[in-house]
Amino acid sequence: MKNALRQGPLILLLLLCAVFLCFCVGLKTRRVSADDQKLVSAVPSAERPMPHAEMQPLSAARPTAAVPTEEELRLQDALRISEAMPSNGVTLFDEDGDSSDWVELVNISADPVSLENCWLSDKERNRMKWQLPALELAGGERLIIFCSKKDRTEGEYHSSFSLSKAGGEILLSSPTGLLLDAVSYGEAEKDRSFVFRSDEGEDLEEARLTWQVTPGFPNSEKGYEAWLKATDRHGDLVISEAVSYNSSYAPQQMQYYDWVELENAGKEPLNLGDYYLSDDDDNLKKSRLPERVLQPGERIVFFCSGDPGLSKGVYQHLGFAIGTDERLWLIPASRLCHRHGRAPLAFGPFRAALRQPVGPRYPCGQKHRPHDR
Repeated sequence: MKNALRQGPLILLLLLCAVFLCFCVGLKTRRVSADDQKLVSAVPSAERPMPHAEMQPLSAARPTAAVPTEEELRLQDALRISEAMPSNGVTLFDEDGDSSDWVELVNISADPVSLENCWLSDKERNRMKWQLPALELAGGERLIIFCSKKDRTEGEYHSSFSLSKAGGEILLSSPTGLLLDAVSYGEAEKDRSFVFRSDEGEDLEEARLTWQVTPGFPNSEKGYEAWLKATDRHGDLVISEAVSYNSSYAPQQMQYYDWVELENAGKEPLNLGDYYLSDDDDNLKKSRLPERVLQPGERIVFFCSGDPGLSKGVYQHLGFAIGTDERLWLIPASRLCHRHGRAPLAFGPFRAALRQPVGPRYPCGQKHRPHDR
C-alpha cells in the first residue's frame, strides 16, 4: 500500500508528459499544413492544376447546337444542296473567266430564309470552313457558289475551298454548326454534274451523274433547256444529227465514215468559217469549218474521218472521228459558248441536246440523205 502511494506521483508525472508530447506533435502538424497552404497560395493561379470537375474538354471550344433552335429547324426543312460540279471544263465561267468548280443551293420551301452566318464545307471534321454571305433566298430560289478557293462574299460568291475530283462530301451547316444538309459523291467527270435532287424535287439516296447540267435551274430536261436559253447557247448554227457508226451512207473509195449534220436554224445567212467543231473540250478549236455561206434552213453534212485531206467536192472531212460516249462542241470563233450533247452509244444517231431533230428519225445503217429529207 505504501509502495503504491509512493509510485502515484511518478505515474501522474508520466501521464502529464504523455499529454504534453501529444500536444506538441499536433501543433507541429497544424503548422506544416498552414505553411503548405501559404506555398500553394504563392503559386500563380494560371499555373495551378484545375480540379477535375472544372477541366474543359477540347470539343467545348467548338460551337455546338445540342438543342436546335426553331430557326435552325426551319433551315433544315428549307435548304438543300441540289447540284455540284467538281470538274468544270467549259460549262460555267466565273467573272474572272475561270471554269471553277461550283455548288448549287436551293430553298425548297415557300418562305424566304436567311443564309447569314451559315457555313459550307467539304470536310465533316471542319463544318465551319467557309461562311456564307448575309443574303436571303426566296422560296424556290437557287444560289450558285463557285468553289475556287478565291474566298469572296461580295458580287460573285466563291468559297475558300475547291471540290475533290476523286470524290468527296459537301456539308451545309447553321451558324452554330448544326448540320442542315450533307451529300457525298464519287469520282467526277469533266463537265458532268452530280445531282442530289430528282426531277420531281425529291432528295436522292445516291448522287446522279449527268450531262444535263442545270446551274440555277431545276434538275430536269426542261431546266436544262431553260439554262441553255438563259446562257445564250442556242446559236443559229446547230448540230441537228450525227451518226457515230456509219455502214451504208455515202461510200467513198469503199469506205464509210461517221458524219455530222449542221443546220442553220436562224433567219439570216451565216458563214460556216466563223465556227469550230470539236470532240475534245481540251481542244475546242480542233476543226475550223470551211468558208461557206449556209442559208436559213439549209443543212450540210461533214464526214468525221480524222483526215481533212480527204475533202473533195461535196464530201467535206473533219480532223476527228466520233467515238463511243462522245460529245461534240460547236463553237463560234469569237467566243466559246455553244455546247451540245453526246452520243450515248457507238451505234445509232447522235441527238443534239439543243434541238429536236427535223423530220423523221432513221436507224443507223438505213440509207438516207439527211440534208435532203
